[in-house]
Amino acid sequence: MSFFKRIAVLPFLLVLLSINVIAIPTAHAVEKSSGISVQSDFGSFFEGKRDSYVGAGWESCVTPATWSFDSSSLSGRESLREQKRIQWALDQWSKYTLVKFEFTGPMETFYSDTDFTLTPKNRNTSAPRHIYFDYVAGSESKLFTGLVYGFGLPSSVDPVQKTIQSGAIIIKQEFMDKYGKSSPKLVRSLYLHEIGHVLGLGHASNEANIMHPLVIGNVALGAGDINGVKSLSRACATESFTTD
Repeated sequence: MSFFKRIAVLPFLLVLLSINVIAIPTAHAVEKSSGISVQSDFGSFFEGKRDSYVGAGWESCVTPATWSFDSSSLSGRESLREQKRIQWALDQWSKYTLVKFEFTGPMETFYSDTDFTLTPKNRNTSAPRHIYFDYVAGSESKLFTGLVYGFGLPSSVDPVQKTIQSGAIIIKQEFMDKYGKSSPKLVRSLYLHEIGHVLGLGHASNEANIMHPLVIGNVALGAGDINGVKSLSRACATESFTTD
């Protein structure tokens, strides 16, 4: 009877195979575009990993989706700064998904390096239609190797409706220590990219799109990002409406 009984928490193997990481390139490491047009340069986070989930996205309901972040490693000033940056990044995507995200306040989370997800310390399961953000030391995740500074993923999906129900975004703490104050564009670019994964997008090939796997300080969504996330938008099936 309950809608959420159909929600599938992504298994370890799927998460491991689907994980999308993002790096800050050195001057010689920036990739060239593949020749794919910017407009058509998008794909599903699940493509090639769980084909039955390809096309899964978030519902655009009247009730906003929510987000929180673990600010325990940040100062008061840093916490306020990152709250504003994250909300800004979510709002950029909301222009095209019509999914509104509302901040519910700081929330401490537990990061699992087994399935790469975040769980609130005050509850056993993730809240529905919610994105968790956390800043994790490089030594705490096996995915933080080389120039990798962050990763994001959907963490629960309704396999019947093909709707993403929650997500997690993990940012390397050392990235924030190095770039948080000095390079705001890099930080905003990283947030935009990882939110794209949580919304259901995979990596792009063209540097003009924010879903390109290398952060180059781009803070505008590309045509492929916009077309991709629009294609994943879902009408709301979890709210009922009455008319006079």
